[in-house]
Amino acid sequence: MWRLESGEADKKRLVAADQTNVANMLNAVADLKPSYYVTELADKLKTLGFEPEQAIPVSLKAGDAVVWSLVFGNNATNSGRYAKLPDSKDIYVVKTTFWQLIRNNAIDWRDRVIWPVNDSDLRAFKLESSSGQAFSLMKKDEA
Repeated sequence: MWRLESGEADKKRLVAADQTNVANMLNAVADLKPSYYVTELADKLKTLGFEPEQAIPVSLKAGDAVVWSLVFGNNATNSGRYAKLPDSKDIYVVKTTFWQLIRNNAIDWRDRVIWPVNDSDLRAFKLESSSGQAFSLMKKDEA
């Protein structure tokens, strides 16, 4: 199960991540390919969004080892996103659903549980409407 690190400093904890979001993100990473080459000129880094305060580094790890890493810059002029490998000067435009998946806030990656019990554990159900009508269901063990 994938976990999300949530909180700051001494309030940091691991919570369940939305498994569908994680699967979609990993599939998008696998499909990520450069669309076209842009430049290797250092004087273009700021314009394309690769200054340290602008750039968004993304890494995938296996244990402590980084197995894949990419740095994202600004949106490209004609769709896509500027991207480069961390130790490379070469900047490309990438087109993928990947960027839409990673731009969410951390809270968007949390697994949201609205149904916290297993069906097999339930014994009764009661519905009360705002008009005062109510009905109840009871589950009896089979003999």
